[in-house]
Amino acid sequence: MNKIDVVCGVLIKNDKYLITQKGGGKDHSLWEFPGGKVNPNETCFEAIYREIKEELGISIVPKDEIMRYEFDIYNLIFIECLPKNKTTNVKLNVHLDYKWVTPIQINDFDFVGGDLKFINAIF
Repeated sequence: MNKIDVVCGVLIKNDKYLITQKGGGKDHSLWEFPGGKVNPNETCFEAIYREIKEELGISIVPKDEIMRYEFDIYNLIFIECLPKNKTTNVKLNVHLDYKWVTPIQINDFDFVGGDLKFINAIF
């Protein structure tokens, strides 16, 4: 069975990282790096741009793929992104909350299982 490609946006601003708290369904109220599934005929960079725009109302500039690995039925692809504008007005369309956190603060939050390998490797 083919794994589902999922992009995870690692948004960085002023040395802080944007994390979001999941609403409804599986993993309700856990934290994550925002993103979602890659559509057919869409690149990972196109997917992360679309997902962040849909979920948070932010225009971003995808920079580099940081890491990718398999988790459950997914290929998780973590992409470093920068906000396109200096003012970052986040609109919560699917999440309960968001925070800009320092690398030290990352460990204060309960993350979805898929993000833990990334967090342990990077932070």
